Amino acid sequence: MRRPRRRRTDLPQRYRVIFAGPVGAGKTTAVRALSDVAPVDTDVPMSFASGDGKTTTTVGLDYGTWRPTPEVSIALIGIPGQQRFASARQRVSIPGTRVLLWLRGDRDTLVADADEWLDVLAGEEHRVVIAVSHTAGRAIGDIRRALAAPPRATRHPRLARPRGRRARPRQRDACRRRRSRSSGGEAMTGPARRHDAAATPDPSRMHPDVAGNWALWSRIVGPSAQTRLQQLEERFPELTTAVLGTADGLHIASLGVDQDGGEQLAAMNGSLFGVARAEAEIIAGGTEPTLSAIVSLSIGENQMALLSFLLAPYGQLLLSVSASSSQLGTVIVHARSTAYELLTALGVTDRRHDADGMIEAP
Repeated sequence: MRRPRRRRTDLPQRYRVIFAGPVGAGKTTAVRALSDVAPVDTDVPMSFASGDGKTTTTVGLDYGTWRPTPEVSIALIGIPGQQRFASARQRVSIPGTRVLLWLRGDRDTLVADADEWLDVLAGEEHRVVIAVSHTAGRAIGDIRRALAAPPRATRHPRLARPRGRRARPRQRDACRRRRSRSSGGEAMTGPARRHDAAATPDPSRMHPDVAGNWALWSRIVGPSAQTRLQQLEERFPELTTAVLGTADGLHIASLGVDQDGGEQLAAMNGSLFGVARAEAEIIAGGTEPTLSAIVSLSIGENQMALLSFLLAPYGQLLLSVSASSSQLGTVIVHARSTAYELLTALGVTDRRHDADGMIEAP
């Protein structure tokens, strides 16, 4: 007769909390401030500057661990706020997981953001707690009443009985100390956070003049990039798809899929590369990985290579090339040659800068 296995009682109780909410609400900051270990994040520079001064955006997942006591371990998981990265949110929520919905109190869209995210979390309301950051002196009672007003309370009955409160001064001080400690150490790694904007321009970021006139630039860059992808298709008949986009998931050009499919793949490429970069950083022992890198996938007869390269003034770009019934090495070779052609065709030389440093459209 087999002896029953003794259950260990010295292992910590494990829980999971998901940080959800719109861009800039404080999800990544909260993970960094609370985590007792060096957090993993997938922040990349934003192509377009936000009005609240935010310069990076999460394209995959943030992950940290909080150990309030030796007996308890809480996994902290931050998910992307932008809709184009919705695929990275899938399968994150599992039974037993709690959700902390972060909202910004200083935005006029507070109520609209709550509606949007409660719809995203439909069916999970019993596990959701709302946290409001950046209250800017706004009374917590006013925020409660705004969130509990009809018809929102009818659609989400739990909002009719809000139980929110401000953080106590001691709690706020503790969080500030954690955030200060994490911001000064190796827990916050990666090119976006080590960059000093006042020192030298960051080559991984889109030039402000391009970002400010992206509607014009995309009409110029898109067709030119599309031509190079079509040339790739002519010399590589096994090609199934090719997608060019920015590191934060903006679509530039694609082949083998329609516009919607191209935009979806561009966003997923951003998520895939962000997760791969974070993993490479851990494997390398905290050493920052090069911005010029390759991520590859092999699924049956389908091969995909995802290349990252810098192209001024567009910043960090991602090119994915997939093919069927072809060797992975062949796919990588074609992807590299196409990236080189894009560098040659789309790059802006110094002669395209005027005396004031502004960039002229090619």
